[in-house]
Amino acid sequence: MYRFLWIFLIIALLSSCYSRRGHRIADDSFVGMSEEELVTTIGPPDSYYEMGKEKYLIYNKNGSQYYAGSYIPMMCKLTFVFYRGVLDNWHYEGNMCDAVAENIDLH
Repeated sequence: MYRFLWIFLIIALLSSCYSRRGHRIADDSFVGMSEEELVTTIGPPDSYYEMGKEKYLIYNKNGSQYYAGSYIPMMCKLTFVFYRGVLDNWHYEGNMCDAVAENIDLH
């Protein structure tokens, strides 16, 4: 009996560690595009900064969702990292990034 409980707990623990990479904005096939292509496709960034040969474009999306009698703040911060003018990497933070990713078409 306790063996099954331990197996269940281990599976539950491992599944809670699983990080769904969201849609990763569909996939990584857009890595390698130029800064101009990205800005033309999804618009100008909310902010940017440069550090050495890297340039970071930051997009912030905010909103709210009504749930159980109150509004829950929702946000997504997308950071695109360009190295020598070419999209090298990107990441996101927030609780509404899946919804934002569905509305971005980088192809």
